[in-house]
Amino acid sequence: MRNSATIHLLVLAILLAAISRFAWVGYIASDDTMYMSAAHGWLANFPFVPENHFGFRHTLTIPMGLVFSILGTGEWQATLVTYFHYVLLIFLIYMSVRARFDGQTALLAATLVVMTPVFAIWSTIPGVDLIETFYCLASLLLFL
Repeated sequence: MRNSATIHLLVLAILLAAISRFAWVGYIASDDTMYMSAAHGWLANFPFVPENHFGFRHTLTIPMGLVFSILGTGEWQATLVTYFHYVLLIFLIYMSVRARFDGQTALLAATLVVMTPVFAIWSTIPGVDLIETFYCLASLLLFL
């Protein structure tokens, strides 16, 4: 990676931290309870058979269980998997746009996604939407 890419990624990291701090929601006790229950189910019983459809969202529940086994159970631990995929999504957007256009365009595209309220808010809530967005974009880019 050239020097400009390093600066762009540093700017994105600072912006991402600032926006995430501002838009932090955390645990909202809706679907989060079901995800956390399924994550604990994976820790207690392998293989785990979920009681509802929330438990079948393995891209969230299995990594969440791993996070719980390492860092314990808590609000920020529950959001860590979703937030990690959000950071990967921003990085993927930056790198894919940079490969097709230039660094300035890639920085603009990634900045627009970082500053979109729905992404900023949902990245701090345990859920599968951003995780699925990351995997859909990754599969599309691998296909192309």
